[in-house]
Amino acid sequence: MVPHIAAAMCSKHLEAHLLQPSWRARPGDQKMRRTGFEAGGSEDEVARLAHGVYAKRMPRSHDHSALARETFSPTSVFCIGSAMVLFRQCPLPPDVPGKLWLHSMPGKNEDWNVFVENAKSADVKGIACMTSRAEVQEKSPSYAEAISKDSAPCKVLEFAIPPGGVPEDAAAFNSFIASLITLVREGQGVLVHCTGGVGRTGFVAICMLQRLGMDLEDAKARVREAGSGPETDEQHAYLKSFAERGHELALALGPWACKEQGRFSEDNDNDKLSF
Repeated sequence: MVPHIAAAMCSKHLEAHLLQPSWRARPGDQKMRRTGFEAGGSEDEVARLAHGVYAKRMPRSHDHSALARETFSPTSVFCIGSAMVLFRQCPLPPDVPGKLWLHSMPGKNEDWNVFVENAKSADVKGIACMTSRAEVQEKSPSYAEAISKDSAPCKVLEFAIPPGGVPEDAAAFNSFIASLITLVREGQGVLVHCTGGVGRTGFVAICMLQRLGMDLEDAKARVREAGSGPETDEQHAYLKSFAERGHELALALGPWACKEQGRFSEDNDNDKLSF
């Protein structure tokens, strides 16, 4: 934990300043999404919501000049100044030492440098980018530049999936998921994002949890609690077939199948993490 992290906020403080109903929101309040679209909001506006309720800006008497963090299942909230910035943590199985974070596109809804500092504070060691380079360039030019110059705060693993879509190359996607599993099994933090941090992000998180041994419905529920999840019938169908393929592999390989799926074979190049 970095030196400038302040004492954690208590649950009552979170309840008073985060969990207020939308009808009590005032100008200047930051909106946070938990599930679905807020009534009356445009899609672009909704994409900026991090979690589902409105995050009331903290009054100056409670304004932390340093970074404060409170972890409450299944999310972690970072408080910078008087604004709430959310890195949503999706709990992994207890035998997995790493961490899984869900997020919107870095630098899209927050300053890129702020994201970098928060990613370091959260000990993120791998960013799973589920969007195309063109999409990144359009939505977050600073992030696109960091990818092209290899100056992101950690390795960026890319696998473009169209909005609402599914992977076209199943074998390449399996290898991509395996690379993410390797990181979390090694105790590292992985941040998964698309554009809004909901559909494709949740889709990939569910695939990761399945490969870590979770049942499909349990994986969906856990990711849903973290504010993400599949948005189309096509994604739901792919997840079902992904679960069936994993079950078949487990039967073929035995009880160690789930662990072995998260390891590279000897002829894989660990440095080639972009698909």
